[in-house]
Amino acid sequence: MAETRAGYDEDLPWLEAVDDEDAPPAVSARKMIAFIAVVLIALAAVAGTMFFVGRDAGPIGGEPELIAAPEGPYKVQPDDPGGLDVAGDSETAYATSAGEETYSEIDTAAVEETPVIAVEPTPAPPPPVATQPAETPAETAAPAGVLVQLGAYTSARQAEAAWVLLSSRFPEVAALDKYVPTARVNGRLYHRLRAAAPDRATAIAACDAVKAGGESCVLVN
Repeated sequence: MAETRAGYDEDLPWLEAVDDEDAPPAVSARKMIAFIAVVLIALAAVAGTMFFVGRDAGPIGGEPELIAAPEGPYKVQPDDPGGLDVAGDSETAYATSAGEETYSEIDTAAVEETPVIAVEPTPAPPPPVATQPAETPAETAAPAGVLVQLGAYTSARQAEAAWVLLSSRFPEVAALDKYVPTARVNGRLYHRLRAAAPDRATAIAACDAVKAGGESCVLVN
């Protein structure tokens, strides 16, 4: 019975050991040796480079080395310095910086004066003379017929305005011939507004119409 059991256990495949499939694969010894050799070669190259660089640079440390100055003066005055000559002209600035109270004046004699050219002012042109328009036109000869006087005015414009007004109000006046003679009374010039009628009856009818309208009118001849 025991032998049968042992043979049975050897024939069962699920009882044999199985490798773990989830475990990481092992690194071979050859790859490990190659990796270590590469790292060693890199370290040797870095060390050699540092060695040669340090040897060429010389020893580090020690006392600092002074740079010797060149022979001769390090500042040389040029032959033509140019610029503004202020020698002896700025003692005030030095005295002030030293704490002294100074009262300086400007030397006006050192400044070149520019000659002043006197320019005579241009005389202003005389004001234009206002020409007064003729107050009255040239007086014409009196027309033939019987004259009536409708008023007397101090200007020709007033006499003209009165004629326009009267002739527009009274047809009897509009039918007459206007006549504006001038006369000087007590040193004053007057413009007489007159009109000429063809006969006495027409002149009287015109004056009656003007008087009836509240205006004045007189027969002259």
